[in-house]
Amino acid sequence: MNMENIDYVQSSIGYHFKNLRLLQQAFTRKSYSQEHPEVQDNECLEFYGDEILDLYVAKSMFKRFSKIQNGELVSQKNEGELTKLKSVFVSKHTLAQCSYNAGFYHFLYLGKSDIKNEVQKSASVNEDLFEAIIGAIAVESDWDDEVIECAVSKALDVDAKITTMITNDTKVRCFDIDTAVTTLKEMA
Repeated sequence: MNMENIDYVQSSIGYHFKNLRLLQQAFTRKSYSQEHPEVQDNECLEFYGDEILDLYVAKSMFKRFSKIQNGELVSQKNEGELTKLKSVFVSKHTLAQCSYNAGFYHFLYLGKSDIKNEVQKSASVNEDLFEAIIGAIAVESDWDDEVIECAVSKALDVDAKITTMITNDTKVRCFDIDTAVTTLKEMA
């Protein structure tokens, strides 16, 4: 990656690395590191990023839907609803789309086999890249909660997506109830 690409990535994610090698490692596929043994791949960063995303999304949902009342947790959503919401945010599709839309796949370090198979645009590779970037931010920031939360929030925009999902879900439920009432009236 040249400095222009590095600047683009850093401005897109809202975090500026002191250690640019760590950022570049986030973009390094295993196939590349196997051909260049002096370079580390992004797989461990991907692991850490994956775990962080689960935690951040759970924390965001807690802030949005839950509170402690009389010493007990009270939630507006049940476990099934929370699980469904979380699965949307940490799904392969969502994470890959964030990475793909930013054009990050252009900057991947790929080995010959990945280049031949044109994997750079695949959902799996873009999901892994997104997770690796989040992992790199966590590692470099020494796991600073505020820094990580800011980066994940900017990338995923959880609050806006939750609002959209709730609005759409309410519209669907209202439509279903209205349709059912109309159908019953017509049948009577």
